[in-house]
Amino acid sequence: MVISVLTLIGLIWYVYFTYKIAKHPYIPIASINLESRMEQLSRIQTTSIFPLLEPVIIPTLQNHSKVPITVSPIIFASINNSQPFSVDTQYYAGTYYLKLSPNEAWHGRFSISELLKTVNLTIREMEASRTSTNYQHQLRFKACVKCGDADKEKLREIHKTQLREYYYHFLDRKLVLHK
Repeated sequence: MVISVLTLIGLIWYVYFTYKIAKHPYIPIASINLESRMEQLSRIQTTSIFPLLEPVIIPTLQNHSKVPITVSPIIFASINNSQPFSVDTQYYAGTYYLKLSPNEAWHGRFSISELLKTVNLTIREMEASRTSTNYQHQLRFKACVKCGDADKEKLREIHKTQLREYYYHFLDRKLVLHK
């Protein structure tokens, strides 16, 4: 009698943890990371023999789960403590859906110069207005990603990553993760 009760308890314990282990890979998990780099302007835009460089932001979406998922990036910018606005309403407003295979990454791109043009500013003006107290507030980004099953029609906001905040350092020309 005691052995059959212990066997039943062991069997229930085994079934429960087997279920927990099997369920884990099917949870959609994705991340978003922003990085900056300098890219050469196209030859059409420049007449100089020296390459002109402009800062760009490269968002990277990564599928960390073991199943295909659908992801949608959300990136907002704020210039000089203004109201946050979407970086690009087509790709980064949470309405563009990508299907990512397990462990696949997707890389996007947008130009800081083009972003500043939307509010009639230039990189030179931002560099000139930089002070030791406002450099973390001149150009800020907030990024997250929502993800769900690979079937776009059934994309429920199963998982939404924590909002990551960055600021662009105009003196060093790099993106810094805000703590």
